[in-house]
Amino acid sequence: VHMTVGRFAYTPVFGIVYDNDGDGIKFNYKTGKLGGDAFVMRLGFSNYTAPLDATQAFRGNNQVFGGLLSYTFDDKANVQAAYYNLDSRGDNQLDFDILEVALSYKVVKNVELWGEYIRGGNKLDTYDVDRNGFAGGVRFGNPNRSKAGTWGLRAAYYDVPAAGNIATTVDLDITPLGDGYKGYQVGATWIPIKNIDVN
Repeated sequence: VHMTVGRFAYTPVFGIVYDNDGDGIKFNYKTGKLGGDAFVMRLGFSNYTAPLDATQAFRGNNQVFGGLLSYTFDDKANVQAAYYNLDSRGDNQLDFDILEVALSYKVVKNVELWGEYIRGGNKLDTYDVDRNGFAGGVRFGNPNRSKAGTWGLRAAYYDVPAAGNIATTVDLDITPLGDGYKGYQVGATWIPIKNIDVN
């Protein structure tokens, strides 16, 4: 079991539900094809980008805890499942859960397909919002910061409800009654010099 304590960055699965840093503790365990995490983190106001009006709802502590299980079938296929609970102890106390299931598959060398399903939480009992979301895409290449000259291409589609993210990779101001975010993404990464990437 590997334990991390303090202030650190954490990006479970593909970073769609959670991709952020904070103060907390994380346990990681891996044996053979099976791996897992358990974590508790406190988010600061400045790095919280999730689904409520932060000026009213998050004046106190923002705590997220959860767990992740992953299983690697072979060199090509991997499946992950994650659970998150957000507990906001601000003026408008909030407590909701998010479930995430993801699969990645290497079609051929340096070509990977990925997809995931998200079941968002009900932010407040008085809100009736879409709770189901999904995302998927393809990656080509193998950019590696430790190897100059490596590169990669990517394309993806996202349909993520406002209730289906806590601190997402996508930097958007998601409103309480909004529909989350939906759209396409294309991008490239190039490592011109070791430890420097261009996106």
